Amino acid sequence: MVYFSVCKFSYSFGIVMAAPEVWGHRFSPIGIGVMSGTSCDGIDLALCDFSGDSFRLLRFLSLPFPENLRSRLVSVMHLPSRELFLLENELTAFTAAGIRQLRAETDAVPAYIGAHGHTVFHRPDQHLTFQMLNGGMLAELTGLPVVCDFRRQDVARGGQGAPLVPLGDRLLFGAYDACVNLGGVANVSLMKNQPPLAYDVCPANLILNELAQRVGKAYDEGGALAASGSPLPDLLKRLGRLAYYRKTPPKSLGREWFEEEFLPLFSPESASVPDLAATAVVHIADRLAAALQGVPAGGRVLFSGGGAFNTFLIDTIAQRLRCTAETADPQMTEAKEAVIFALLARLRLEGRQNVIHAVTGAESAVTAGAVYLPAGIAVVPEP
Repeated sequence: MVYFSVCKFSYSFGIVMAAPEVWGHRFSPIGIGVMSGTSCDGIDLALCDFSGDSFRLLRFLSLPFPENLRSRLVSVMHLPSRELFLLENELTAFTAAGIRQLRAETDAVPAYIGAHGHTVFHRPDQHLTFQMLNGGMLAELTGLPVVCDFRRQDVARGGQGAPLVPLGDRLLFGAYDACVNLGGVANVSLMKNQPPLAYDVCPANLILNELAQRVGKAYDEGGALAASGSPLPDLLKRLGRLAYYRKTPPKSLGREWFEEEFLPLFSPESASVPDLAATAVVHIADRLAAALQGVPAGGRVLFSGGGAFNTFLIDTIAQRLRCTAETADPQMTEAKEAVIFALLARLRLEGRQNVIHAVTGAESAVTAGAVYLPAGIAVVPEP
């Protein structure tokens, strides 16, 4: 299989973004996307210009969480409610500081923020999903309109509330046959399918980081730890029998499932960390190969997210594919999901559909996201 990296700084997409009168003036095409993933390593901030029929990534900033904040975010779903909401405010203040830093590094003037928030609970079967972020507080701290809480309305309509990125994948990266994000969870968007198909495939950095941290590393740089081990056949069989993998899409994963069903199979007493890590890599590669088997030979798959920098993982995946595995330039590899949330927020502010309900399983289309306006900004009524 061929694996290589492509460098692009301007991407075309298949719609022309409108520029309506929203905040009392022509709505600027520049916005900030903010992403905090299940890996709990930090936040990504992308300043984007959606002018015309292409977009430009003007500035990107990735801020690691201080250890005191990161450790509490990892266990946030076990916190008492008062501590959870105090932590939400702390995360929001950290995000606002990052946005101020991003704005100080450029002359571009953003018009809005699209923020995913940090997932605490995700059980759509119980009509429950919660992405932690105080949108009102963020709007006041930054002076910009904020769109957040993208998932709950889709869940209210019977959907999974995830994945949300496939619409952005289609609009911004439609030249590819598929897009794979290797974040805390690996998810796939199959770009040419009709109807659209996208879903969470399996844990990725959630398990790889957990194993690396057992030997005092924040993450497995380049996959060196996993490369030093040998896969465990019996563990691979047990992982393959997990009920989630027998479900058909729409489906999505939360940290609850990871902690309750997946992580216990990687008991520290069961094997060495290198062997457990090698097994995790093979498992991720096998699950993704199965998910991508519909991509034609010679097709192109774009890999992004922190796991795309794990060369051992990428090589192991590529060996199982008939198609070509590609990554964008390093900055876009990190920034892609934050860019898409800037786009989804823009669509929300324009009153346009921003979730593919055929992917999430919702009963009807959604224009998702809660909008918070800072003091002094009001929506202009329709003419």
